Amino acid sequence: MRASWSAFCVRFVVPAAPARLPQQHAHPAPGAAVFQARAGSHRRCRAKMSASASSVPSRERGDKPEGDEPGNRLPTRESYHPARKLFHFLTGYMIALAYHLFLSKAQFCVISTVVAGSVLVTEAARLQSPAINKVVQMAFGPFMRAHETSKFSGMFYYMFGCATAAALVSKPAAILGILLLAALDPIAALFGTFTKSQTWARLKNGKSVLGFFFAFLVALNLVFRCAMRSPDGLGMDALVFLKLACTIASCGALTELIVPSPQLTLPYAQFPLGIDDNFLIPVVAACVAEASFAFVGVPFFAFSRYLLF
Repeated sequence: MRASWSAFCVRFVVPAAPARLPQQHAHPAPGAAVFQARAGSHRRCRAKMSASASSVPSRERGDKPEGDEPGNRLPTRESYHPARKLFHFLTGYMIALAYHLFLSKAQFCVISTVVAGSVLVTEAARLQSPAINKVVQMAFGPFMRAHETSKFSGMFYYMFGCATAAALVSKPAAILGILLLAALDPIAALFGTFTKSQTWARLKNGKSVLGFFFAFLVALNLVFRCAMRSPDGLGMDALVFLKLACTIASCGALTELIVPSPQLTLPYAQFPLGIDDNFLIPVVAACVAEASFAFVGVPFFAFSRYLLF
């Protein structure tokens, strides 16, 4: 009886150990090796394409430049933004007019330096305080760009350039530099935007050769018309004055062309000071104009009276 009970438990109650199957070696499918080789080739091709795309400027790839990310409704660098261009021109013209009519060189240097310093303090404060940044955007939003919500706006460089030009050269030369700033930058930006589809004219720094060309024509007209309006032609030969005007205009337009866009800035989020054409154009144009008139021996005061009127 005991033997039969034990046999029953062994047979039906205690589970039997699973039979060990003979070990089989896994063999890849016939096309697996080919598939893996093709996958590796595709990965290498994608890596090469990514590397080549990263070497192409963002404007040629169609990407938005740094700082133009979506997040606000302000215009980007690629927008026409007529309000900003009109504000840029009128600001420069009014500054030059006020300097010409009411202020001496010392007075203008003090006032423009104070204004530039005040703008700098405001810019630094708004980058650290979202509340101040919001107030500034509400006040000057129609004239701001999208990237300027996290960087210094062009107004600081504008005022600092006017103050520096006034401090370095005579009053007439500084007025000419300010007027060239007022005219060149909007014209170059406008025609650069109009011709943005012409990739052959776009430099790696984001500027347009066609914008430079039209800016040069505007600057040449601004300088040359002074001689045309003067009764005696400023007392110099027309060919000499044409060379003089071309020198001043080309230096101003070339300065606008070589400054990269987006601008080069310091790697500090709270103080992103950069290289801006709003500062360089009036300084370079004014210094070149002063040196050019001194070279040909023509007093600058005889030239400046025909600049604004």
